[in-house]
Amino acid sequence: MESMRIRRTLATLLVGVLCAAAVAACGSSSSSSTSASASGSGGTATNAAASSGGGDKSPINIALITFKIPALDFIEDYQAGAQAALNYIKSIGGWGGRDATLQVCNSMLAPAPSTTCAHQMLAKHVVAEFGCETSWGATGLQIFSAAGIPSFNCTNGGQDFTNPLSFGMGTGAPGEAGAMAKWLCKTQPDVKTVAYLTPVDPEQEATVPPVVTPILKSCGKTISYTYIPQTQVDMTPIITKVLSTHPQWVMTTIGQVQMVQVAKSLQQQGFPAGHLSLASNALDMKNVFKPAGSALNDVYASDEWTGWGLDTSDADTYRKWTASLPNPLSGNVVQGWMYMMWLYTAAKHIGFGNFSSSTLTHWLQTSANGTAIPMSRTYISPGPSGKPAIHQPYVQILHWQNGKMTIVSQGTDNGWITPYDL
Repeated sequence: MESMRIRRTLATLLVGVLCAAAVAACGSSSSSSTSASASGSGGTATNAAASSGGGDKSPINIALITFKIPALDFIEDYQAGAQAALNYIKSIGGWGGRDATLQVCNSMLAPAPSTTCAHQMLAKHVVAEFGCETSWGATGLQIFSAAGIPSFNCTNGGQDFTNPLSFGMGTGAPGEAGAMAKWLCKTQPDVKTVAYLTPVDPEQEATVPPVVTPILKSCGKTISYTYIPQTQVDMTPIITKVLSTHPQWVMTTIGQVQMVQVAKSLQQQGFPAGHLSLASNALDMKNVFKPAGSALNDVYASDEWTGWGLDTSDADTYRKWTASLPNPLSGNVVQGWMYMMWLYTAAKHIGFGNFSSSTLTHWLQTSANGTAIPMSRTYISPGPSGKPAIHQPYVQILHWQNGKMTIVSQGTDNGWITPYDL
């Protein structure tokens, strides 16, 4: 989970430098394929539709398109979560006798390799795509949509919100930030000034302020925005600048190493962790919470999915099947798991032998409304006004204290809140 959520500097840097230095990364070898079989030996689907219908036994190829760059790696965790889900699905009967294969491509968080990934995945005849790439709406989504293939990508702006073949299972950075802003309005009357920190990204710069600023303004709060270069190492001058505006709350969508540095710098300068909030991509035990230590004790978080540290049946199953992974307590591993489990849920409803891009799209557009989403709430169709492609518009508000994750009930609907009018 994360944006989540990064790109003007990187687009030039990565496409112009990384692609030049490693041409293969933007060509045919930017994609790696894993034949993650999850067929089982005699499907045991409980849904009547799942055990009837057509008899297609061809492989179900599923594309994972997200990024790995020097500063940030989403691929490893997404892929690990999706593979764990495939293993779990196999244990409960599989895909009705069909193999499921995970096809992986590194979009490098830039338009050119993202476009290359889209074409490579089309050549592999994938049924659907999931992942997180901030340029997807202007690149691969257009290509997949023209081919009639649905995408489940992070929703940060533009076509992500409106394309009929875009099926957002989370709110993206604008939604997470907006939900946290609404929660602040409901529960923190004494907080009047807010600072927002996020990596440089044209999508977020265009879409986050129009969501967040009006919400905070409506309850008498102000907000300042700071966009951090993805290559920034020393966060001290950034935090000094932010604190010069005297914020009473700091919101971030920063992940991994940079989030650790931000938390430690805030602590060193006397800012309390109890007035800091993270996004889902920073809910990462190995790369964020452990190295940050006390600097993140008492922190709040927005999460597009059910938190991995909660006591729910979904989280229990998730933890059991991801326990052996290098980084199981990670929002991005949760996302890989959730997307694969959601596709399996769809296949059960449609019928494994009938499962294809066209039947998946038809089910999503006509029959999926109200279906429970693994590690989340329920599928809503259409989505919020002006953003109909966001089919799960709620965000969970969490609290991390003394090594324990809890749901924040105050100001929420059993932990969930949405920034959008439904």
